[in-house]
Amino acid sequence: MTALEYYMNRFPGSSVVCLLPPVWRTPRAIDRVRGESAALAAARDELATLIEASMAEWAPEGAADGAAEGALPPVVRWAIDNRAVLVSNASLSGAVAAYRDPQHQEAMRAWLREWVWRYELRRTPRGEAHAQEEEWSFVPDAHFAAPPEAPLQLLRGGGLTPAVSSLFMSSHLEQLRGVELPATAVERRRRVEALVLHVHRQATGGGEASFRQLGFKQRKDASDVLNKFIFISRTPESLVDDCRSARTAPEPQVDEVLPSSVDRSTQQWLATQLKALYTLSERAALDAAASIVVECRRAAEELQLSRATAMQRWEQRLRNGRELNDTSLGLSVSGRPRAGGRKPGEGETVRIAWRPHEPHEVGPSAQQRYVDEELQVELWSGHYSQLRGAYEGFGHDMRLLHCRLFALVSRYSALAADKSAFQAALPRPMMRLLKERWGVTHECYASPLNRCLATFGSVFDDTDKWFGSSGSFYAFRPVSGCYEANPPFDTSSVQACFRHVGALLGASDEPLCFVVVVPEMDMSSSLARAFACAKPFLRHHEVAKVSEHAYLMGLQHQRTGHGERYWRPVKNSMLYFFQNRLGAESYPVTADFVAELIQAFKAVD
Repeated sequence: MTALEYYMNRFPGSSVVCLLPPVWRTPRAIDRVRGESAALAAARDELATLIEASMAEWAPEGAADGAAEGALPPVVRWAIDNRAVLVSNASLSGAVAAYRDPQHQEAMRAWLREWVWRYELRRTPRGEAHAQEEEWSFVPDAHFAAPPEAPLQLLRGGGLTPAVSSLFMSSHLEQLRGVELPATAVERRRRVEALVLHVHRQATGGGEASFRQLGFKQRKDASDVLNKFIFISRTPESLVDDCRSARTAPEPQVDEVLPSSVDRSTQQWLATQLKALYTLSERAALDAAASIVVECRRAAEELQLSRATAMQRWEQRLRNGRELNDTSLGLSVSGRPRAGGRKPGEGETVRIAWRPHEPHEVGPSAQQRYVDEELQVELWSGHYSQLRGAYEGFGHDMRLLHCRLFALVSRYSALAADKSAFQAALPRPMMRLLKERWGVTHECYASPLNRCLATFGSVFDDTDKWFGSSGSFYAFRPVSGCYEANPPFDTSSVQACFRHVGALLGASDEPLCFVVVVPEMDMSSSLARAFACAKPFLRHHEVAKVSEHAYLMGLQHQRTGHGERYWRPVKNSMLYFFQNRLGAESYPVTADFVAELIQAFKAVD
């Protein structure tokens, strides 16, 4: 019996992964005289089969010479991250010799004394009554640190010296901090709905008791205000003319979505939005804005308190030996066909559902049907596959894929459920044309759920980065290339887009180009001042007429309304081509190319 067989027999629920030496990946000459050709081919096929079956993977690599004193070897870091027991019959003297610096060698020896227990696997008789039977057991080498009382403690990080145990926990707690727990995602969705109801009540004096009692138009108008408020709270004030008056430095936002730090000029901006949409008096709009600001801050602070409680609960679970993965978090995945789905993207759907471990993780509700809806998200199988592929391609932990998908879809669905125009995207044929003709490979405003190109920027870094987002456009600093920008259709976002594009073009000495697509807007006052920042670089603009173009729906990942995939705006759209001098030479704006873009803007497949 081997040590590996001992562990597998003792702990049948354990999984085994064979770590392959990276040197095996390095091709070498085949000695055909010794008959190595067939043997090596068979060995490589066997390795490929093991890796494909997730029974083997390449051992992590690292440069020993450059390791800091006391640094963890890559394979040890891998073991911490995977909560794994490393079993080997190899001598560890080579691990020390791999370090040339004597200080590094001594640091490695110290780590080996902390991490390694040398065992001899012995057969021991079970007694006279079982003279023919033998029992296997580990006998520790007395020269090494005292081993844990039971191997299972080692699997859970127990029985380790305090320094090593703390390393286990610090690794898992760091991973926990990078996760939005399902309980937090669900609670934020409820807070968003409660804020939509509050906006409606403050603006209209309505007495609806719950979000579900609001009509579609009421939800849409209130969601419009809340979405704009969220966007402006996440936009640098230097880029928004409406908020460029003397401002005190705002406090940091306490939540990734809900506005909690708002100064007087932003509150005045909110009042202006309410006055225009709901035809309120100046006084009524100011009072409503003040109430909404206070309610948003209260909701953000209470959400963070709830989040901290959930995190503390999970910290304790980790200390008790619980694994952090989709299954332990209570997430399950199921797929089912959608009858009659014949349009692109329809047909099969994937549902991710969360089932809390304890009732208090959900909270009280009088309408269980709506609670059940809150605890699941659904998306087309094509979108699911695309998101899964992106997540896996970036090397993220697949054990937390569905947790991060649940948080992502919950957030965007809550914000865009009744106002998806803010997430509308250009038709795919139009994006393909920009990519093929001008090499556009980056969307400045998108999300993991509606992106078309290989790279993109988006507003919520904490949920979106796992699926390829480069973050906010306002932190994006390209110096060359051609980019597509389709900002949310509110004045402050368009202002910020014009200002940032103008600043980037003015700072670049290399070919740089932006194709900006926005609704036709009143270019008076603040918007005109923002447009002036980019106007020196305007090479051409074109109008897409109101009845002759369409945008992809914002919530492309799921069925919306009656199944429509495209949204036709009620006003013209503008295509602006901003280029510096070298950009104009590299990306010539011809009449034929513009005509092709306008034609592609009409595409409705």
